[in-house]
Amino acid sequence: MLLTSFVSMDAMKNIPYLRSALASLSDIAVMLLLISLVQRQSLSELLAITGLRGPWSPAFIWIVLVIAPAGLVCLLAAKFSPDLSVPALAWLGIGGPIAEEIVYRGLAIGVLMQLCGWKFLPACLLPALFFGFAHFSQGSDLESTLGIVAITGAGGLLFGWLFVRWGYNLAPPLLLHVAMNSLFVLFDLGDNAIGSWLLNGLRIAIVAIAIGATLKFAPTRNIGASSS
Repeated sequence: MLLTSFVSMDAMKNIPYLRSALASLSDIAVMLLLISLVQRQSLSELLAITGLRGPWSPAFIWIVLVIAPAGLVCLLAAKFSPDLSVPALAWLGIGGPIAEEIVYRGLAIGVLMQLCGWKFLPACLLPALFFGFAHFSQGSDLESTLGIVAITGAGGLLFGWLFVRWGYNLAPPLLLHVAMNSLFVLFDLGDNAIGSWLLNGLRIAIVAIAIGATLKFAPTRNIGASSS
């Protein structure tokens, strides 16, 4: 990755998650540059396509409704993670999900639908597949690897649907991704994305509430067609 070449190997080893952060920033920079050159879009136009400009206020209200019940359950029924640390929360809970949403939803789906004219299903499915396979290293064997890829890929589909259903607004999927990952980092809910029975129960409840609240509060939109 481009940015990693400017940082010493010692710094990467001494600062937790620095290599991952620089790699993600490099991916975003390269995608922005390539899309800008191929599609002849300015940075301002690309930011609009990614949905980073919001609106954010409705999304903050929405995420509180979605995640508050799960947070309360974790406080009552789960233990804090024994491996909890500020760097882990900062990157795994916050920075990593933000970078992934920019790449896999904002840039990928945003460009495929709004600039390339793709329909929703292929535009959402392709990035979700890449998103799922990007997590295969979390598995310790074939069964766990397939499970992790399937779960994260399904999560990618949900985040993609939220992005488009909210009018190409990246705030809802980004906040939901951050909230879910932060719960996973803060509490002892399992060793990987497959998780414990509690994590899977919470995941099902969060998804159900997120979809229901979106159908209730998000602007009406036909997601089957591109915006072109």
